[in-house]
Amino acid sequence: MNKFKPKGYVKDLLLRGDRITTAQLLAEKQNWRLPAYIHAIRKEYKWPICMRMVTEANTKKRTAEYWLTENAIKNILDEATANHANESQSLTDNGGIKK
Repeated sequence: MNKFKPKGYVKDLLLRGDRITTAQLLAEKQNWRLPAYIHAIRKEYKWPICMRMVTEANTKKRTAEYWLTENAIKNILDEATANHANESQSLTDNGGIKK
């Protein structure tokens, strides 16, 4: 059984181009730690995650909304593809043994 991994879920939403708020994550996954996951993703992956304050329609409370720009998503995916190609080439060059 796959265990829910909130940081991975948030990464997937960002790479999909979604805009995310704590209220959304709470409604979808009963998890309110979105700012902590955003901080961890920024620190670990150095992603340029955008943020702005919005007013939730149903509660009228102010909350942060997070997203990646289309250009940032493209750059992240291009870098991941290049890294994967380099690792594959390294494995081939070393007879399948990564040094």
